[in-house]
Amino acid sequence: MNILLLTPGINKEFNDNYYAYKYIAEKNHRILAISNIENILKGAGVEPSPEVEFDGNISIHRVFKTLKEQRSCYPAIKKYNVIKKIVKKFDPDIIFCENSINMPVAVRIKKDFHIPIVLRLEFLFDWDSPYGIIGHQRFIKNKITGDALGKIIGFLCWRWLLRHSDEIISHYPGDRNKAIGSSRHPRQAIYIPWPGKELVSGEKIERHQGRALFIGSFDAHKNFHEFKKVLPELFSRTPVKEFYFVGTGYYSYIVDELRKTFSNRIKYVKTMPRDECLRLIKSSYFCYSPAVRGGWGFIGDAWAMKTPLVTTCNHYEFNDDIDSIVANDESIVERINRLYNDTSYYEKIAIGGYKRFQDNHRAEKVGESYLDVCSKALKG
Repeated sequence: MNILLLTPGINKEFNDNYYAYKYIAEKNHRILAISNIENILKGAGVEPSPEVEFDGNISIHRVFKTLKEQRSCYPAIKKYNVIKKIVKKFDPDIIFCENSINMPVAVRIKKDFHIPIVLRLEFLFDWDSPYGIIGHQRFIKNKITGDALGKIIGFLCWRWLLRHSDEIISHYPGDRNKAIGSSRHPRQAIYIPWPGKELVSGEKIERHQGRALFIGSFDAHKNFHEFKKVLPELFSRTPVKEFYFVGTGYYSYIVDELRKTFSNRIKYVKTMPRDECLRLIKSSYFCYSPAVRGGWGFIGDAWAMKTPLVTTCNHYEFNDDIDSIVANDESIVERINRLYNDTSYYEKIAIGGYKRFQDNHRAEKVGESYLDVCSKALKG
């Protein structure tokens, strides 16, 4: 199978999904990836990558200079002739489109080459939370119209995506078996867990008992205001001595405020290669995420590194006291102190998370699921 991958970022040093595609390529399928030079790092920074790169059966052409250029409709269509020439030489059987931003190009390729589109999304459209599919919550939501504008834009975008895609994958477990399409043409979304890879699992890394950690973009859905409430409590009432942030985004000002208050107890790194992130996770005593949606790469990496995950919003079907600790403002101090005081409890959460990773999130397992969906789309 020749798979054309349209992706906002692909680099084996930084991206969670890379190893799912690597698995597919090692199964004797060919992948042509169209992307941008400005690849997204773990922690939401950027680092330039080569314009052209080869890794076995994976060939990567970074046609766009920046992610902004790739996600803007006019520049993307403007470069279509360059993309079409590369695609024609590759002779794809199917388009695997990551993210709705790549759909304008995907639709043109579909029409020119008469091949199906598999669209992979983090979330399907949801009337109650329209920003999962369109983003830009900070710019669209306002005090006057609330979510009304976001719902209208999100719904119109969703209708267009449905019309032009042959199969749709969602990485959000709440979308499992969700009916999509119309009453005349009913379809079902396909849920596939977010992939991860244990790149440093065999290394012996000392765990620092006083360290906790967050990695990810500093965006609205990561609920950063909770750090302002929770970290003072953790520093004063638990054995936590330092808290690491890795990432960038609008809410970095909250990290700056925390650094002023707690000085060297707050460690901040803007960007970090994937293997270094995994080492940092493995060397931390626990990971903490207040996110209300997303952040699955960080969550999966915590499970893969057998580092207990503490969260305050159950947006990912967490199993409290099994694979994660699902706390609230009142219980978080008590729950974290139990991690420190009860060794068997700590091991239970760590092993429970690792088992969930092995059962659901391994890159090889996710890659096999991607292949199944592509085969289904080709059969029509």
